[in-house]
Amino acid sequence: MLDILRTASQQAVDAFASNLHTSTVGVVERVDLERMRVDVRPVINRAYEDGEHEEHAVLLDVPLMMPGCQQALISLPVAAGDSVTLIFAQSDIDTWSISDTSQPVPAATLRQFDSQDAIAIPGIYTAPRSLNRSSIRKYPHNPKDLVVSMNTGTGQECEVRLTQTGEVFINTGARVTVNAQDVAVNAQTVNVTAPQTNITGNVAITGNVQISGIMTLAGINMNTHKHIGVQPGSGTTGIPV
Repeated sequence: MLDILRTASQQAVDAFASNLHTSTVGVVERVDLERMRVDVRPVINRAYEDGEHEEHAVLLDVPLMMPGCQQALISLPVAAGDSVTLIFAQSDIDTWSISDTSQPVPAATLRQFDSQDAIAIPGIYTAPRSLNRSSIRKYPHNPKDLVVSMNTGTGQECEVRLTQTGEVFINTGARVTVNAQDVAVNAQTVNVTAPQTNITGNVAITGNVQISGIMTLAGINMNTHKHIGVQPGSGTTGIPV
């Protein structure tokens, strides 16, 4: 009799556990970045004692979590094929998911830890596909630096890197554009190395200016130009040519 009760109890526990979802890994199949929703297929197939395995159905319209708050967001370009961590809420999140409020809302059903109440968190990788490998980076990479990168592992890679020594690097093979009302640079030394520098607008310089090379002003070579109409005494010269 005791064995029968033990077996029945174990079967009840197994049945409950088989429908209890906590977390797993999935792969994105469809993305709606504006709504921050994804369709995800869990990729760890369910195993049975007889050796059989069962694939999971695709989870539809799963909320996509990105680092952010009420007025700020780190927006990630999640795409089909990306791996995500799936966590499953302890209550039905359907009502909350479509609400436009930060106030508490009632659960629509009594379900708990259900596959319908998944939340996707991007940024998990298998070891061979890790984007933190130095070997796939275009620019010298230290995994201990703080780095925000885009197009990682491609010829179009760009990054902002904060190093352990306190240096900051912006690395890109394309344009860097700064749009601002005012830009202030406070530094002991500013070095600009460029084949050509163009400035549009008025320039005011306070302090000494040293120029190496040829200075051209209004089309006139200031290194070799001459003045005409030179007069002795207090007379004025002509314009430079």
